[in-house]
Amino acid sequence: MLKSILKLVLIIGLGILIVFTYQTKGYVDVRWQGVSISMKMGTFVLLVLLTTWVLFYIFSFIQYLSQLTKNLKNYWRKRHDAEGGRYMEESISAMAGGLNDAAYKKARRAKDTLTESVWAKLIYVFSAREAGAVLDDQSLVEIIKSKTLGLAGYRLRIEQLIKQGDNQWAITEAQAALERYPNSIWILETLFKLYIYQKKPNEGMSAAKKLYQLGQPDAESKMALCYLLHAQIEIDKDKKLKHLQMAFDLEKSNSIVALELSKVYISDYKYKKAQKVIEEVWKYSRQPELGDLYLETLNEANSDEIISSALRLLEISNSSLEGYIVVIKACIKQEFYQKARYYLEKAIQANGGMSLRLFELRVALTQKDGAEKLDYYTWFKQVISRMPFEGWDCAKCNAHLSQWEHICIRCGEVNSFYWQGEHEYENSFFAIKRA
Repeated sequence: MLKSILKLVLIIGLGILIVFTYQTKGYVDVRWQGVSISMKMGTFVLLVLLTTWVLFYIFSFIQYLSQLTKNLKNYWRKRHDAEGGRYMEESISAMAGGLNDAAYKKARRAKDTLTESVWAKLIYVFSAREAGAVLDDQSLVEIIKSKTLGLAGYRLRIEQLIKQGDNQWAITEAQAALERYPNSIWILETLFKLYIYQKKPNEGMSAAKKLYQLGQPDAESKMALCYLLHAQIEIDKDKKLKHLQMAFDLEKSNSIVALELSKVYISDYKYKKAQKVIEEVWKYSRQPELGDLYLETLNEANSDEIISSALRLLEISNSSLEGYIVVIKACIKQEFYQKARYYLEKAIQANGGMSLRLFELRVALTQKDGAEKLDYYTWFKQVISRMPFEGWDCAKCNAHLSQWEHICIRCGEVNSFYWQGEHEYENSFFAIKRA
């Protein structure tokens, strides 16, 4: 209504202006490059108004064409984006279904369609990795530069370098990523593993301490590993002992540190300290070598002290098989054969049958005592049905080793080996349990 009134007022005003100018006497001369045109005042005003009117409609038409072009571009862009989005959805769906090659092809079409989309590039690079194709470095660089997806880009890049075996360059990339994302647990975890691969315990300790500050639950175990590696490469005995003590203070359930520390104490004839270390770790880990070392610390004790100490170890381990084995060995060594046979029978009952180690002890006892007839066939027949693996087991790939290593030679995992004996104890090196 208001617009209609304004239009009416404008038309009436223009009409009045035209009538007034036509009644006005006088002429207007227009000169341009020697050409002179003379017209009445009313004619001049009418010409100006008509020219303005024509220019207005020309401008409106140009504006309409511009808006039409913009709408067409938006339409085709939306259609283009919808097509690219469909390719992205199909790629994700194919990856979820394990169709990696099909996912890679769809993701490539999405990237080519959505040339400006960082998400499309991320899905393309990820699908390429899953399909085993060569990663697009240019797309990776653009993802890394992205504010929202930079961390994902760094992760893909670092994983690619590790896969290629270029650990030194992977460390450089991880350090650059850490500057942008100082609280990233994944980057710190990866840096720690890379430093351990490169045998750089100082740098590994720095990463472990940052993880500790961020409240990572196994950070203390990682620090203990770094101290252990320091001790293993240290020549000076006092420094070696210092590093082992710091590692043991961080994780008293660590059987490897306890073994190393006990050996150093025994070499220095500090038997009481070695016993204290073994008794502390024996609560969590009954690794057989610990029991043998404990008996070694009792060489200078009398018979009663040896038996009572062995029984204390049995009590600490809640009457475990390994605890019985220590007591039996102590009784055999002190020639208390009747006691040895008593604890052997109790060990067999507690274990639910004969095991390989109990078989070996029974043979040794019978050969020394002579109170029982040797029956290898019957005894060993009891063992055959229950011969478990005994050694170090990788929690990630189930690789078996006879002695502990800090890196799995099969899958490359760090800190993954835990002791698996005739009973599977909760004594993983860094509280790692099989999933």
